[in-house]
Amino acid sequence: MVETIDNILPTEINKKIIYFLLNEKWNFATDNFNRDNVNKENINKNKFFNAEIDMGLTIISYHKERNITLQSPLNLYAEIIYSLIKQKTKYKFIEPLRFYWNWYHPNSNTFYHKDEENRNLISFVYNLHTNDGGTIFKDNDLFIPSKEGQVLLFPSDLEHRGIAPKKSACRFNLNCVAIVDNS
Repeated sequence: MVETIDNILPTEINKKIIYFLLNEKWNFATDNFNRDNVNKENINKNKFFNAEIDMGLTIISYHKERNITLQSPLNLYAEIIYSLIKQKTKYKFIEPLRFYWNWYHPNSNTFYHKDEENRNLISFVYNLHTNDGGTIFKDNDLFIPSKEGQVLLFPSDLEHRGIAPKKSACRFNLNCVAIVDNS
């Protein structure tokens, strides 16, 4: 159910992408976040800014449905990664729906989630560098560590979560959801 493909991009290019990521504006990740808990009382009680809801940081560089397209080299790199994966996988990619760049640090605390509910969508996680974080899949507790240049492809409705590094300073990756032809 999870396909891995190695050696998508060379180390030199992955390092350039990380350089661009370090110079972008980041937002807090919000997968499965209960926005009802964000109120004045909880902020005053310090229940909002704590490790329990620090799910890392994200940049949405492209989102078709939300009409987001950043004017950044990140989208060019994402398109190149998408095209290379499209050539190497069994899936018949039609178009990407979103590109999310993720930055986890040792205090990031993630939750299981589905990228989308639609069965005609495939997700991929592309790892920009090797670290002691990774991705775990709920149905079988399959943990796949972050390996530079490796991509994990899986149905978007498969529950998973990013695992923050504990020894490494950070974990950078690209998450894409794409439409595929299942015929």
